[in-house]
Amino acid sequence: MEYSEEQVESVLHSFYNSGYTVDANQWLMSAQISDSGWEFSWKFLQHDKPDYVQFFGACTLCTKIIHSGRALPLDKAVELRTSLLGKLLECSEYANHAVVSKLCIAVAHLAFYMSPDHWPGVVESIVDYIQAGSRGKSQEANVKAICALTELLRIIPEEFCAVLLPAQKRAAVKEDLEAGVPRIMAYFREILSTGHCPKQVYCSGINALSAWLQFSVPIDNSVDLVLIVFQALHDADLFEEAVECLCNIFSHPSVHKFPGTVSSLLPYIVSLDECLDKALTDGSDTAQGLCRLVTTVCESQCRLLLDTCYHGDTELTHKLLAMVLRCTDAPGRFPTDEQVSDSALYFWYLLQDELTSCDETKWSHLVGLFQDAYMRLVVVLLRKCQLPDEAAEAELGEDDREKFRCYREDIGDTFMYAYNILKANLFQWVYSLLYSFCTADYTPPWQHVESVLFLVQAIAENVVDNDTHDAELRDIFSLLPRLPLSSNVRCIQAALDMISAYQEWMSDNPYVLNNVLPTVLRCMQLGGELGASAGKALRNICQINQLQMLPHGSAILDCLSGVLSTQQLPPADANRLMCCVGYTVSMLPRDTMIAYLDKICTPQLLQLCEACGLDSSGAESADLQQQQRDSASQPALKALILTKLKLFGWLFTAMQKSNPAPPPVSPGSAARRNSDVPHLIDDDDDVNESSSDADLPQLAAPHVGVLWLLDKLLRPIERVTRVYVGDRELMEAVFDLFKWALRATQLEFEPLIGTLTSFVVQAYAEMPQSVLLDLAKQILICFHSSAPHSDTVSGLLTAMASRTVQHLREAEAQNCIGQSTDIIESFLSLMYHAIRRASGSMQLHQLVDMNSVFKVALCGLSLPELSTLKTACLLLVEFITHCDRYNGQSVLMDHMRALCHRIVRAIGGDSPRFAVDHLATVLLCLVRSFPAEARRCLSELLAGPDYPTPRVTETEKSAFLNGIIRHRGSKKMVKQEILNFGLRCRGLYGTQYALETANSMAMMSGDAGGWPK
Repeated sequence: MEYSEEQVESVLHSFYNSGYTVDANQWLMSAQISDSGWEFSWKFLQHDKPDYVQFFGACTLCTKIIHSGRALPLDKAVELRTSLLGKLLECSEYANHAVVSKLCIAVAHLAFYMSPDHWPGVVESIVDYIQAGSRGKSQEANVKAICALTELLRIIPEEFCAVLLPAQKRAAVKEDLEAGVPRIMAYFREILSTGHCPKQVYCSGINALSAWLQFSVPIDNSVDLVLIVFQALHDADLFEEAVECLCNIFSHPSVHKFPGTVSSLLPYIVSLDECLDKALTDGSDTAQGLCRLVTTVCESQCRLLLDTCYHGDTELTHKLLAMVLRCTDAPGRFPTDEQVSDSALYFWYLLQDELTSCDETKWSHLVGLFQDAYMRLVVVLLRKCQLPDEAAEAELGEDDREKFRCYREDIGDTFMYAYNILKANLFQWVYSLLYSFCTADYTPPWQHVESVLFLVQAIAENVVDNDTHDAELRDIFSLLPRLPLSSNVRCIQAALDMISAYQEWMSDNPYVLNNVLPTVLRCMQLGGELGASAGKALRNICQINQLQMLPHGSAILDCLSGVLSTQQLPPADANRLMCCVGYTVSMLPRDTMIAYLDKICTPQLLQLCEACGLDSSGAESADLQQQQRDSASQPALKALILTKLKLFGWLFTAMQKSNPAPPPVSPGSAARRNSDVPHLIDDDDDVNESSSDADLPQLAAPHVGVLWLLDKLLRPIERVTRVYVGDRELMEAVFDLFKWALRATQLEFEPLIGTLTSFVVQAYAEMPQSVLLDLAKQILICFHSSAPHSDTVSGLLTAMASRTVQHLREAEAQNCIGQSTDIIESFLSLMYHAIRRASGSMQLHQLVDMNSVFKVALCGLSLPELSTLKTACLLLVEFITHCDRYNGQSVLMDHMRALCHRIVRAIGGDSPRFAVDHLATVLLCLVRSFPAEARRCLSELLAGPDYPTPRVTETEKSAFLNGIIRHRGSKKMVKQEILNFGLRCRGLYGTQYALETANSMAMMSGDAGGWPK
């Protein structure tokens, strides 16, 4: 399609002056890449055209050269070069900067394509051409020509880094550009050394110089130009360009090769000291640039500064550190009053990283030189991280709040880096500061207390793995009860955060719990956000320090009882506190445990009974049942029942996870890690007490409390399962509770196993759910070998299997089998464990239709969910390996062809690669256990035309079959055969992807391995 000048200009006018720009944009893009673009682009660059038309013409010309310039004949390229340079010189007089920049990009790309064979000495020729073309023109035109030339010189190295060229061509072009560096440096000296050039020439010259210094010009060959740039810092019109140029120079990767030159330039940075102080004090716009320059120089030259100090010259380094510290301590509050202090934080990380990576000799010499700077840094940051008061905080917008939050996090990280340098000195200083807060005659500002607690919390990550400062930390925690925390809730929150940060450390230093727990319990009684934070802290402490908290059990449980009974807590907070109850009561003697469970749980039980329509004795109440039938109250009652069931579920979870450890012999003693874990005993146990165990209380195992509470729960649970049997959410909560109770008690659940089994079978008959299958699996695992309960477990398996098969048949008839994926997965997991645990007393084939089980497994292989497919593969491997236990060989023979078909189709491309890895394990087991039958089925399948895909030949099929049969004793070899065949089927064999896949497989396998016996 032809595009005329008039058409394009008309569409351009429409594009910039109407609201219908989408269609116009598409049309203009087509015009740019058309052959007509070579013609109208030059016409659009005439001086009488509007700016937007000139810009489109320059963009079109640039696009044509970038995409088609390398394909131009030589004579056309030479002609284009002359025309383009002439047009650039012409447009520099009247076109705006955007047009000139686009033309410079076009010249740069044309130079890359023609250099060096057809345009040697490209840089020199460009400089000479434009300088010659500007002679004899007016002063104004001459200045504009110089600006165009410097813009072109700036763009050439920048575009060279982005242009796509073959490696050999790129090297040749770069060599040609580097050959022109002396000419370019001479040109920069010419325009920057004279004091009478216009400011715009200086600006463009400094920008171009920056680009070439980053490209290939060594800094030691351009020190005089760098000094000129330093002088430009004192000119407000050149300040930003000078800062950018100097930052690029000092941060360039190659600058470390010239330590002598850099060292000679550092005093010029130090000479900016007074300018920096004045800018920070006045809050002028130059403060941002000066801080950026100082921190960039120090960040990039950290190692040089350390080496200078190591060899005895510390004055310069300390002056630079002082400048960075002043940037960090910029006056005002971040981010409303100042926005420069955050840029200096990264330097302190780099400096400590360089220090800590030194060898021991160098470290011992240098660390003392920098500790004073880091101590002053801590003092500064403690002030900068202080929270604003309520009035000031109310004035902050959302963006400023978020900026300050991130700023505080960065300061916290910087505190951690300071600790790596200061070590014990920091703890001693913090202790003295906190002690002064405790003993002061006045109440210190809450921001001061909060910031110190924030510091202690921030360094926890590096402290907890280092036990050399345990004594100092214990001293700090000993001051916690005496600190004036009540002056503001932020202080209390900071104390709780600090406690949570050191919860693991407390397990080795339990003596600090005497100072920590009163604060946590007091905060918990306050409720609200503080109560929630205190609950989180207490849960973590209880979980990690169970036996160490035995002396505090009564205080904790009394507090929890009061909070749970008097406060209206969100469900998440109540569940968290019930976990604390579980962790704590698990450590108590039997009678004490039962007493506290009765005190804490009875009010919750009564509320559950009332919501279920039962009175306090467990009998059905007509009034309550009428209220339950009231449609207006049903949602609230259901929510209450659900909340209480989950509450008790969390209690059982905590009691199930109890794993006590003995208290340490003494603070810091190594015996705390090596001492034996005491045996948890029942009253019926015959205990032979020794002198070392005489002081330990007689503890009850957690199952005692679980069974006692579960007995109280059975009546309301029975009511829930009868009334809400169709409510999936409530049923899941009920049987999740049973599942956690069963895990907590294990074999001790025996008295209730009959009741639980009846619940499970009845509920599953009404509505199949995966949670019931999971609970049945748990019963099977615990009681499969118990002779008194063999009939119960057998009946459970029979009922669950028959109802599952019936449910899946109904789902298949309704074409919605995909909605029962969770049931299929849980059923296959149940049958997997049943097959594994099948013994002479449990004739599995008499209890379950194994033919139906195998069909469900085949169905699981065809589902897209990875977890379901993995479970199906596990079952099939177990089925094939142990089919002699339950007369399953006939079932396997009946379905072997279907199984092989599914596996081969998956290998051939029907399933993603992650599924093939699991299916390959099934094939391995099959060819290992039944090689002849597997070979026959596979041969019949592979004999089909284009099976599994047309990409594999008969020879490749035969090689695959023979390979997996021949190597069936080696898991690695069979998987390699499957991998290669799968790649051939997918058309990927021999590609880079295939090579990477093979290498990955080799790295993961490690050795040849073998099929486990």
